[in-house]
Amino acid sequence: MRWRQAVRWRPSLPDDVGRTLGIDLTRPPREDDLLKLFSARRADNGHSWSRVRRKISAIDFITQPHKSVTLAAEFAPTAAEAATIWSCIDEANDSAMLRLVAELGWARRGQGGRGGAVSGSTAWVSFRHYVAHPTLVLRYGEADTRISVEAPGQGDPHAHIHNVLFNIVVTADGRVGSLDTQRLTRAVLHLCGAHFQAELARLLRAAGIRVVCHPNGTAAVLPAVDSRAVELFSSRNAILGQVAKEYVERIGFKWDTLDAAARGRFERGAAKLTRLRGIGGKPSKQYWIEQAEMIGWRHTSVLEKCVGSEALETGHVERAYNIAVQQVARELASGNVLDKDWLKVYAARALIVTGMSEALDIDRVGERLTERFSAAERALEAITPSFRQRRRRHGPKSLLLHEAADE
Repeated sequence: MRWRQAVRWRPSLPDDVGRTLGIDLTRPPREDDLLKLFSARRADNGHSWSRVRRKISAIDFITQPHKSVTLAAEFAPTAAEAATIWSCIDEANDSAMLRLVAELGWARRGQGGRGGAVSGSTAWVSFRHYVAHPTLVLRYGEADTRISVEAPGQGDPHAHIHNVLFNIVVTADGRVGSLDTQRLTRAVLHLCGAHFQAELARLLRAAGIRVVCHPNGTAAVLPAVDSRAVELFSSRNAILGQVAKEYVERIGFKWDTLDAAARGRFERGAAKLTRLRGIGGKPSKQYWIEQAEMIGWRHTSVLEKCVGSEALETGHVERAYNIAVQQVARELASGNVLDKDWLKVYAARALIVTGMSEALDIDRVGERLTERFSAAERALEAITPSFRQRRRRHGPKSLLLHEAADE
């Protein structure tokens, strides 16, 4: 097994969970230590870290910036500029992980958590990856276990961080429990992703890099990076589509008559074919440079000294709140059911646009959204009997304002 170069424990890893896992914090993570931990065993002696058998030893959470951020780091004119961008990515990643463990780092008491839950310390290890390689799924052993392995071939520049969060929570009284995975909802995952993007935007701006929000509202984008390069290195979208279309027509079908599922299958097949053509080829960086030259792209720098020195606009929380209100209203109007975590998702995405002074701005905007929409919901519930029935069906955290249109 081949480990990446940039592997590190979580920042400020608590001593109690470090002792429980047998981690030596005076040295970076080693392969043999990690293999034990991934099997729910202590890193020092290989003994189980808990009296209760763990079916799941850890959960992998991935953070990834927009492709323009990756290219700005990979094609940076100086090592110092690349290090600055990666420092922003790492710090935003750690901030998003702290939000995640605040949600999951609760040791439940009693069967099924009937005795409540107590917060505790957690640990994770982060793997910094620079390339997205094609993968092959192989079957292993009599149990027909499926594992993913990297296939030989050229990958795309793709900055991302794997955060392996160990399934352990150590409380203040020394009790060892497991993560409260019942809190691991789709909304919480999107919230942590939006937190990462908003914090990354803040850090990049502070470093003197101009940032805008992606048109879909979900990512921090660097406009100084040529959009042609972003398209070129984004999983070869145009190339894959063309390869898939040509193959379909060659075997006697018409691309326009295929449904979305069938097109997706052909495009995934094209991805494997085009990536495997790079077997035995040139080193990735040299290959990428040649690809960039083919489209006439020569990157210079994303640093703009004047940007970082500018103070954050006053009233950014109010501006973010107004943007988020419009986004939430559209979601509710389209029939979606939202809860408080989803409101924070839209708060974080709005703060990508406006900028934020600290991560707590996400909670401040989220709380204002909750107050606004909950007040409107209570008014509807008081006057509409059928609304009260549907409210009970979806749960106390849901916002059902879209159903008012049916009354």
